[in-house]
Amino acid sequence: MTESNFKTSVPSDVAAAFYAWPLWGRLGWEDTKLRYRRSILGPLWLTIGTAIMVVGMGMIWSILWGMNVAEYFPYLAAGFITWQWISAGIIEGTRTFSDQARLIQSFPLPLPVHSFRLCVKLFIGFAHNLLVFIGIAIIFSVPVTAWTWAFVPGMVIIYLNCLWVSLLLGIIALRYRDLTNILEVIMGLMVFLTPIMWKVEMLGSKQFVADLNPFTHYIAIIRSPLLGEAPTMLSYGVTLSLTAGGCVLAYQVFKRQRAHIAFWI
Repeated sequence: MTESNFKTSVPSDVAAAFYAWPLWGRLGWEDTKLRYRRSILGPLWLTIGTAIMVVGMGMIWSILWGMNVAEYFPYLAAGFITWQWISAGIIEGTRTFSDQARLIQSFPLPLPVHSFRLCVKLFIGFAHNLLVFIGIAIIFSVPVTAWTWAFVPGMVIIYLNCLWVSLLLGIIALRYRDLTNILEVIMGLMVFLTPIMWKVEMLGSKQFVADLNPFTHYIAIIRSPLLGEAPTMLSYGVTLSLTAGGCVLAYQVFKRQRAHIAFWI
């Protein structure tokens, strides 16, 4: 990294990264294509893989729990594609800077560009997976209501969380390399502790336990609108509070450790 990177202020660095949207938008799309280079279907394999997972899990869990297939499949699909986005944001967020080490050391780009780049790639993945839900919604006649489009602000909230998470975890993981492995284990456990394959109502009088899990609320602000239902104000309150707090925390950590990033790489 060149000396010019440290002469600009942190707000200027963030602003410069934001206005470089043609760059990180293009890089995010190229990252998606690169993953499926030389394959015939390209990024559509994201959709196919998710569709296979949803159909397989839906058939098994709907039988085990005696659930109505027409109700369970849309519920599972909406929750699963949202979880994939969230989980990938956390795990891949730890590699925000380490994966771009050569680029960071060679070109004086604003460091937040790499967070924006990652979040574009993850959003593209979610958009591809959303096709799975749309297909299931058509098959099982999921109603379109006035609340359906509320999934758009839900996506904005998760995208903003992806930004601060990738910036914060990307910095911490440079200093403590075991963080990626730790979070992979934690997220592997959380997929079962979060109402993705099961419903909160199954907890009976202990539904409050699910509400203590912040992932429950992040899933809800996408899944509920996709199912034609209104997310609760609790879910919006929790996710917006965490978004604001996370952005402040990530900004402060970035401000403090910005000069160390290139050396930790």
